[in-house]
Formats: sequence, structure tokens, C-alpha cells
Amino acid sequence: MRVLYAISRYIGKSLYRKILLSYLIIIALIVFVLLFDFYFRTANDLRAQAVDSHLRLTQQSASTLNANMTNVKSFAWNYFGDFDFHQFVRGMGTDPEGQSSYRGKISNFVYNHPIVSNVVISQLDGFAMRVGGLVSTLIAPSEMQRLTEVAIGANGKGLWLPTDMYNPSASGQQVGYTLSYVQAIRQITLTSPGPIIGVMHFTLSSESLEQWLAESEGSREGRTYLVDKELGTIVYSRHAAERGKRILTAEELLMVGSQSKGHYYRSSLGENQLIAYDSLGHTGWLVVTEVPTRVLTESADNFTKRTIWIGVFTLLFSMLLAGFISSRTITPLKLLSKGMKAIEKGNYSVVLPVRTEDEIGYLSKSFNRMTREINRLISKVYESEIVKKMRKSNRCNRRLIPISCTTP
Repeated sequence: MRVLYAISRYIGKSLYRKILLSYLIIIALIVFVLLFDFYFRTANDLRAQAVDSHLRLTQQSASTLNANMTNVKSFAWNYFGDFDFHQFVRGMGTDPEGQSSYRGKISNFVYNHPIVSNVVISQLDGFAMRVGGLVSTLIAPSEMQRLTEVAIGANGKGLWLPTDMYNPSASGQQVGYTLSYVQAIRQITLTSPGPIIGVMHFTLSSESLEQWLAESEGSREGRTYLVDKELGTIVYSRHAAERGKRILTAEELLMVGSQSKGHYYRSSLGENQLIAYDSLGHTGWLVVTEVPTRVLTESADNFTKRTIWIGVFTLLFSMLLAGFISSRTITPLKLLSKGMKAIEKGNYSVVLPVRTEDEIGYLSKSFNRMTREINRLISKVYESEIVKKMRKSNRCNRRLIPISCTTP
């Protein structure tokens, strides 16, 4: 309390300090109100827009991949029920004309769907027809055999599977992985499902998947995965070493299992994250995107910081300007105050400079007129006293009464 009282007295003794403090309070209040309004309204709106944009990006990415995968599945299903195609698969090795016809049809499909790198139609004895790019050479025979066995085990149901890719020139060194759609081909009979006579393999381009993931992540710190909806493990990501890693807890799986798409927040390694997810057709997978919330709010936070710095700079500049304006107002008043003190001490020759035409200038002019009038009155009184003494001296000389003339 004593400190506040001392400060109050210190400010109260100076009009300059009072005006400067008033300017400071008014400007600081305006800046604070503007920052408060921005932080709790504008910044929150920007953050909400960033979250909505990220959610739309996740849903759009899931929709794009789902459309491509649906096209592949529809194309395979059309041939799954085609009797002529079944006849071709059974005699594929001895039917060059059929190979030319179906190769053209499949090539046209691959050309119109760049995400598909190649298609393999194989018989159970190992004879196969390959259509597409050279990516098929990066899938080792053992991996193709695994895919074939999974397709046969599914008993005609089409499946999407992660597929390892190898470099034949580097002793089978793994270089990455992609996604493949596999479906067994059953011979059509009138009485019951016929035997399996072959398998269709549709391999997606790893480059197209990489590009899709990069577009889905949207920022350098965001990550997008294909996740198994039942196990919560990664099916596909940009890093092959992450495959099989569990990123969704049991509680999260229960939450995402109740709806096809949505979002929630979680804390991981001391950092808050936004998790957006969307179901991927009938694959049993989810497109899951995780991004730190600080990345989503980075633009709003940067804008808030810039606003604060601008507010601080504006406050300092306003204080300098207020100090300058105050000094222009207070300096004439200080001079007026000094002039009044000089008059109190008997100095009536004080003249104040008049620099303005405002009220302060008017007071300075009035003070100067007052000092001139005082000086004139003093001079007049002085002259009157001198005249009075001279008259008195003359009377004394005529009467020759020195004693009375010397009497005060």
C-alpha cells in the first residue's frame, strides 16, 4: 500500500505524468481489447477452419482411394462371372488369340487407371499372363505364391493385401511394398460352385500410393496410414517398417467402430494430436491421419504472435507520440508555472515565449500582458512617489523649515 501511495503521489505531483499515464491506460486498454477479441474469436475460428480443412482432406483422400479400389474390384468381378473368360483361363497357354484379346482389354483398363501398375492372370499350374509395367518384376515368385495361396483360401472372395516388393538385382533385397487385389477364378457350373482354375492379381503402383499418401498428409508433420479396423495395426504407410505396428488402442477401436468416419483428439508422447479417420469401402480398413494440433493451429498462433508484436510496437510508438504531444502541452505550462513563481519572488520582467495559438498560447499572452501591466503600474507608482517627494521638497525649501522637511 505504501508503494502504491508513493507512486500515486509521484504521479500526482506532475501534470505531465498524469497525462502520460492516461494515454498509456487508454492505448493499452484498446490494444488489450483488440487482442482479446482476436484470440478468443478470430483465432478460434481459424483453428476450427484448419481442423475442418484437415477432416475434408482426409475424407477426400479416402474417397479417392476407395474409388480406385472399387474400380479394380468391379473390373475383377466382371471377369469373375464371365464364362468366356473362364474358358480362356483354362486354355490360356494354347490360345494366343484369346491372350491378344484379353491383353488389350486389360491394358486399356491399366491405361485408364494409372494407380494400377500391372495385372497378372495365372493358372494354378503356374502359367501366367502379365499386363502392365515392369513393376511386376519387383514381386518375387515366393510373394506371388503367397498371394495366390491367400486368394485360393478365400474361396473366390476378393481381398486387398499388402505386398512386399524386391529388387532382383540385389539378391532379393526388399525395397518397399504396395497393395494388391487378389481373387480366385472359379469355373461356373449349373449345379454347384466349380473348382478354382486360376487367380487374378492386381498390383497398385507404389509411386501412386506414395503420392496419394503425401497429398493425404497435407503437411510435413502429418502422417496417413491404412489401418486394420479390427486390430488397429498399420496395413500400409510410407515406411514399410511400420507395417503391423499398432497405433489404435482398444478404446479407440471401440470408438471408431461405432461410426464410419469422424475425428477425435489424443495425447501421444506429451503432444496433442488430431486423429481423423474414414472407412475404406468393404476392405475392413480405415484411412487414419494423425497430425499434431500445433501444426493445425500454427497459422493462427503465428498470426496471434504477430498481432501481439504489432500491438506492443503500436503501444510503444503511441507512448512516444503521447509523450511528444504531452511535452508540447506541458512545456508551456511549466514555463507559465516558473513565470508565476518568479513574480512571487518579485521578478516582474518575465516574458513567456508564445509558440501556439491555442488555449496555452492564450494563457501565455495573458501572462505577458499581466506582467507588462504590473510593470507599468509599478513604474507609474514609482514615478508618482518621486513626483510626490519632489513636491514636498520644494515646499520645504520655500518655507525654510528644514526640521519638518526632514520628517518622514
